Amino acid sequence: MRADMDAMAASIATIRSELPEYHAMVHEAQSAFQRRTTERLQALEDIMSLEQEPRPKQKNQGDILRALLAANNGMYASAKDVRRKMGLNEVQFSQLLKVSKGFVEVKENPRDRRQKLLKIK
Repeated sequence: MRADMDAMAASIATIRSELPEYHAMVHEAQSAFQRRTTERLQALEDIMSLEQEPRPKQKNQGDILRALLAANNGMYASAKDVRRKMGLNEVQFSQLLKVSKGFVEVKENPRDRRQKLLKIK
């Protein structure tokens, strides 16, 4: 019985002596994970901050959008009406507005917050 107790005590002592090494390994792994996560987030932020260049078709659509808004004499036009006149779906129109931030002012309709109003800058 005493021999078993001594063997258990020796096992516990061995485990306690290895414990700091395991803590160091876990800490190193967590640090590496945090570094990789930070690098990935930074790369995503860099990509998101890039200015989107309009594609050739979007340039043409941007010219049409500019003409439609200019024909409205500086007044706000409903985004839904403009989108329908241009024959675009909601996704295409949203992408066009993102690319056209330089000359289009987008604002919420004060009466109905679900609708957007557009005006040429």
